[in-house]
Amino acid sequence: MVNKEPFYSYRSFLNDYYGSNIYRISISLEFGCPNRDESGKGGCAFCNDQGSAAVYIKSDAELEDQVKTSIAYTKSRYGEKVGLMAYFQAYTSTYAPIEEIRRTFEIVLALADFKAVTISTRPDCLPEPVLEYLKELASRYDLWVELGMQTSNDTSLELINRGHNFEASKKAVVLLDGMGIKVAAHTIIGLPGETRADFERTAFEFSKLPLSGIKLHNLHVVKGTVFESWLKEGSHGVYTMDEHEYAEELINFIRHLPPKLPLMRICSDTPNSILVSPLWWMKKGQFINYIHHQMKSRGVYQGDLLVTTDLETSNSYKSVETADGSMTLYSSFFKEKYHSSVGALSEAVEKFIKPTHLVERLEKGPVKLLDIGFGLGCNALSAFELAGEQGVEIVSLEFDRAVVERAQEIYPNWQPIYQSLLKDGVYIQGNSSIRIIWGDARKSMAKLVKEVDQKFDVIFHDAFSTTKNTELWTLHFFRQERQLLNTGGAIVTYSNALPIRAALLKCDLWVSETMPYGRSKGGTIAHCKSMDSQFLPDKDLAVLNSTTARVPYSDPLGSWSRKQILTHRDRVVKKLISLGVPKKIKYKED
Repeated sequence: MVNKEPFYSYRSFLNDYYGSNIYRISISLEFGCPNRDESGKGGCAFCNDQGSAAVYIKSDAELEDQVKTSIAYTKSRYGEKVGLMAYFQAYTSTYAPIEEIRRTFEIVLALADFKAVTISTRPDCLPEPVLEYLKELASRYDLWVELGMQTSNDTSLELINRGHNFEASKKAVVLLDGMGIKVAAHTIIGLPGETRADFERTAFEFSKLPLSGIKLHNLHVVKGTVFESWLKEGSHGVYTMDEHEYAEELINFIRHLPPKLPLMRICSDTPNSILVSPLWWMKKGQFINYIHHQMKSRGVYQGDLLVTTDLETSNSYKSVETADGSMTLYSSFFKEKYHSSVGALSEAVEKFIKPTHLVERLEKGPVKLLDIGFGLGCNALSAFELAGEQGVEIVSLEFDRAVVERAQEIYPNWQPIYQSLLKDGVYIQGNSSIRIIWGDARKSMAKLVKEVDQKFDVIFHDAFSTTKNTELWTLHFFRQERQLLNTGGAIVTYSNALPIRAALLKCDLWVSETMPYGRSKGGTIAHCKSMDSQFLPDKDLAVLNSTTARVPYSDPLGSWSRKQILTHRDRVVKKLISLGVPKKIKYKED
């Protein structure tokens, strides 16, 4: 199945799976919540008193009337033959004695020929008797269980008084899936203290689970909640995003989800009578249309950044020993090693640290370093260790958490740093720090450019090769690096590809070649001003000036796919050839 739309909507899933759309008949049992005491105190920070322990249990007559009224309305609107799904929605629908659960469920299920049943509950509210009954229901109906998981961040779960950790959520999903029950996760994007790195981590962790659907909510502050108190006090970092802020985080989150995972909801829907914040001007339908339009216009879609999960689940990493005795990994996704066979650690020194005169720079004071492509961390962490007491401030960009997790096995001596980066996104020791920004480096770079006074003395550019990771070798990407470079700063890369050197020259940089290491030609270094290094060889300049080799890769929107970038360059090259410019001389990038 290929998504025709930028994301896989629940409506599309229902039509694909059931052959037609089916309509939910919402049933409120008011069983209450196990996360409150008998007086009704406690509960999650986002939940008001309506989520407290049940005030009463509906009578059989009330329950039947509720269901029949809802069914009659649905059929009058959509037709007598519409498919129906029983949706036990409000509160925690498995929080009651099993006898009461069974009795009320069976009353409802006897009222119509339901094609499916959905039960909303919590990961920590699935005792053995309930599981046995769910197993029985799954033998009779297409059964779904919606779990309020909210986030993969245990610190956030504790802050909002969720009452369970992420491990409980994972266990519940795996357990239910093993019973043949479809599981959908609820998550909140925008919990206090969480950043894009946390959102992406949640998307990554959720993507590893056998989920059949997901509901995405932006943080809403409701009257009578702990969040409302915190918002008024200005405490605990409670902040609600406007339409455009949330749209950016939502789109990024969707791009990290499996493309076949139905999005059952993409924004919260709270009655205005109890909503404190945010107060959007867009209505729900307008916002959904806005997301569709934005994703289509940018050429992005659900799952297009899902490299981490795909790589991990396909066991795509193979350990490889290099010539200097250090280890690297082979990526079956990119079909390349993270380092050449000459040596992972020695490359960090010879191809990045020495050419940028990092030792000499550190002798003059603290250095700011931007590391494009953290990978196993050899470049950044070698620089971090080298800095010692002088101090270095490193910002690393990386899209693949899985490779950093795997790196802990390869370099156990750096494990505390890896763990801190994976958990908190930062590691600090003495006068030095390293911060990792997860996600598409193009988006991360755009944000760095906007940061006030964000400049770097050294930029390590260590992406996969130009043919495999073309997105990070464009003129537009290098222009952003140029904007972030201090006067006297340097950009260094292992690549000697002529389109890359052409792009750097177009950025008004002094471009020269680094000393060869493990191959016949050196890499490339670019300065804001001339240093003690020779300019490009005459042969290379002649090729750049007289052939189509001078055509750099382009990505004007910062969102083109690898194929789009390569196709665009091919078109430009063909046009130049038609005008009489000689073809590119065969020039191997080794």
